[in-house]
Amino acid sequence: MQKRLAVNASSLSSTVRRLTSAEDTRPSAQSIGYLGVGFIVVILGSIVVIDFNGLVRDVKVLVRNLKQGMRAMVYGQ
Repeated sequence: MQKRLAVNASSLSSTVRRLTSAEDTRPSAQSIGYLGVGFIVVILGSIVVIDFNGLVRDVKVLVRNLKQGMRAMVYGQ
């Protein structure tokens, strides 16, 4: 009798609802989401912009070192 009355727990609506997020179409909720995404983009963008000069300098040093290394390989220095 217990086997006949047993229910698959993964197919229960409570389990399905717990694992899926509900869509929220309110304009205020969407605005908060866009504001959050914008905030994250501004923070990450600021980090990249602040570090850009150092990145350019390091790439120039890398290129110069590679050129010197190639010359040393070609001319046997």
